[in-house]
Amino acid sequence: MIRTAGTSRMAVSLAFATALFLLLATACSAGGEPAAPHRSPAAVPTVISPPVPQGTLRVTGVPRDGSAVQATGLSWRPSRLPPGDRLLSFEVGYIWEACTALSGRGHCTAGAGSTATPFAARKYVVGHADTGDNLKITETATEVVETDPATFAFSVLHASRSYTTPASVGHYPSGQRPWSGFLNGLPEQRTASSQEFFQVSPPHYSSANGPVSQRYRMDGGPWQPMPGSRVFETGKLSAGRHSAEVLTADRKGHTVLSRSQPRWPAPGRPADPAGTRRTWTAPAIPCGGTGRSAG
Repeated sequence: MIRTAGTSRMAVSLAFATALFLLLATACSAGGEPAAPHRSPAAVPTVISPPVPQGTLRVTGVPRDGSAVQATGLSWRPSRLPPGDRLLSFEVGYIWEACTALSGRGHCTAGAGSTATPFAARKYVVGHADTGDNLKITETATEVVETDPATFAFSVLHASRSYTTPASVGHYPSGQRPWSGFLNGLPEQRTASSQEFFQVSPPHYSSANGPVSQRYRMDGGPWQPMPGSRVFETGKLSAGRHSAEVLTADRKGHTVLSRSQPRWPAPGRPADPAGTRRTWTAPAIPCGGTGRSAG
């Protein structure tokens, strides 16, 4: 009986001590630093969103026949992808149009000018036929996302922004000579190709001095009328230096000579059959409105 009673008193004492410890621990916790708030994890996308634009699109430069303008102010980035999806490609394209209304909602046609270089379409050389219209630039970002690697399923998403110049395209200065430039690059200074195709831009000229005519020749030979497509071929060429020339003239006798002098093909190097029709890009050589040479 005494042992039992002692055991009961000991159990009560232990229970009291435990309760007191828990009470003190609670009081200490309440008087200490506040508990950190619970933060929800960042939202994980479940659907694919289109490309994300940053900035405001605008056009810099003077919109006038023969002058160069440029789309600026806007950049793009891919959207955040759901877990497991993979970005396959991302690119930005540019479309230049000439519109009869400032809003860009009037009748719009493809711009008559040319991009300054083949891979810099944000730069545009204003065409003669654009005169009097408002230039409209549309940037379109495209992303291709793989959604199922097992079946190679993918989604293509687009996003676009447009801008129309407030000022219409001005006339070509009447006191300047007409000109035209080579498009899509020029052959390298040394090439294994024994034949090439040249393309030139529509001429830039003053209507008061027009119309203009264009001719071309190879290696100082007789002048040939420019085809309506403005694409002419060299024919088979031997190894050595050759020249291609384009003459642009208005009815008042103003002329500009555009010249290319690459070396075809280098001695001892075989011709490249697969390269006879490829597009050449030579950034160091003026082309398509980035510059012009007068002979």
